[in-house]
This record gives sequence, structure tokens and C-alpha cells, in this order.
Amino acid sequence: DVKFRRTLHFFTCVLNSISLCAAYREKEMPRRLAFGLLLLLCGPAAWADDLADCNQMTDLDRRIRGCTNLIGQGKFQGSSLAVLHDNRGLAYGAKGDLDRAIADHAKAIEIDPADATARYHRGLASAMKGALDAAIADFSKAVELNPKLAPAYYNRGASYGRMGDDARAI
Repeated sequence: DVKFRRTLHFFTCVLNSISLCAAYREKEMPRRLAFGLLLLLCGPAAWADDLADCNQMTDLDRRIRGCTNLIGQGKFQGSSLAVLHDNRGLAYGAKGDLDRAIADHAKAIEIDPADATARYHRGLASAMKGALDAAIADFSKAVELNPKLAPAYYNRGASYGRMGDDARAI
């Protein structure tokens, strides 16, 4: 029966995604790639279209719309939902809507507190807004969560430099 095979395929993909996520954490594989592959392989065609929109970087309004559609479906949880908020936050930030960017990155952090990338992205939006203390706090937490996240060190130093704290900027 086709319905049974589709259901079985979906659950197989979910089980495979668990091991895929474990491999990502061990090998630092970009989680957006793992998430994208999971949805493209396991999700309905509409998800794939929205996912493609959410992950493309040339049309920011389309990106926001795709991420918003996926978030609105209510079918995603945990780190998958956090990625959607983080991606949408990046689009808002690129459009200059820093308040919405910060709110989306904050939601991603609320959903997945161990996400160093979302903290780094919120730090960037805060720095662009001029909230340097908040940016430094986010960059510091991102480094604590992922000591290999070199851009967080650089931007924390740059933020200290903008504040005139040359000793910490170095």
C-alpha cells in the first residue's frame, strides 16, 4: 500500500535524521545542510519549496516568506524550528529590520539554548544596532558554546574596540 510505504519512509527518515544530527555535532557539519537534506528527502513538495525559499539568499522577502510558512505549519520543533527562526532573522537583518532580526534570533536561542550560531547572529544584529554590551554578551556565549567559532572572537574584539576598550579589543 502506497500510504504505508510513505509513512514507513517518513519514519525511516526521522530515525536517520537522529544519527545525522549526532554526526553533525561530532564533525561540525553545518546543521542547515543536514536540516535541508532531511526536509528535501522526507518532506512534502510544499515543504521543499518553502525550504528552498527559506534557504536562498537572493530574494530576502521570499526567504522571509518561506521561513514564515514553515514556522507557521507548526510541524517543526527543537533545533529544526530554531534554524527556521535563525534563517528568517538573518533575512530581517540583511533588510535592516534589526528589531525583528534580534527577536527571531532570540526565539531560536529560546528553542535551542545550545545553539552558538544563533547567539552569534543575534550578536551581529545587536552590534549593527549599536547595542554593543548585548553583542559582546552574545559573542562571549557563542564562544563558550563553540570555541571554534572564530568570527565570534573577531566580532567581540571589534565590539570592544568600538566601545573604546582597546585592551579587550586585542
